[in-house]
Order: sequence, then structure tokens, then C-alpha cells
Amino acid sequence: LFSYLPLPKPRNSWKFTKPAKLCKKLKYAPHDDITTFDIDKSLALSGVHHEYDQPCHIQIKGEEQYYTDVANQIFDKHEERFCPGKVYEYTDGKLNIKAQNCLHCKTCTIKSHKEMLHWTCPEGNGGPNYANMQTTN
Repeated sequence: LFSYLPLPKPRNSWKFTKPAKLCKKLKYAPHDDITTFDIDKSLALSGVHHEYDQPCHIQIKGEEQYYTDVANQIFDKHEERFCPGKVYEYTDGKLNIKAQNCLHCKTCTIKSHKEMLHWTCPEGNGGPNYANMQTTN
């Protein structure tokens, strides 16, 4: 039944991202370690694993300085907020990519300005181990 439904036309989701000055800054409740966890525990629960010496599987398409200027000035470093694995971090105005935290959700490809963050499959069998995810009590 579902195989006969037409697929929606793809849209450029990044075009719907509002500049930071038009948005209210969100304040999140602290982690309760029952339903919400800090980043280290969340990554551990996902079973994420990437080989230490493999090339970064997330690249900036085009001019890196242009991208970081736009991300900083217009969107107030939105990668730090939309990425659930905290892959993106700004240090001294420069975007650092911690690909070893990547959960392979591809949000970066969808939400980055003009889709300038390009995600590819990492080498080997790296990534989250979704099949074996479990909670620890």
C-alpha cells in the first residue's frame, strides 16, 4: 500500500532557517539521567565508534571562511545547536569538526547554510551501533 504513495518533492530545508536575530534563545532544563542525558552519556548509549585515524567524513563545500562568517554572523553558530552529537564546535571563530561524535543523522547536510556541510559515509564500519542500543540502569 505505502509503496504506491508519491514521495514529496525535496525542498531545501536550509532556506527555512531563520537568522538568529529573529529567534528567541532556548533555555533547556538540566539533564535528568532518566529521559535526557548529557552528551557523553548519549554518545556512549548510541555505541558510536569511528576509527581514530580515518579521514573526516564531513567536509565544508566551498570556501570555509565564507561558511564560518555566515554561520557566525547570521545564524549565531547554529551547528552547535542542531547537531545532536555536538560534532561542531567553534574555537576562536574557527569551526572545528569532531567527526568521531557523528551519529549519522545527516542534520548537518540538511540544515547547514546552502547545504555547505557535506556528509559522506565514513571509512570502515564506523558510526553508531543502533542495533545494540540499550539503556543502562
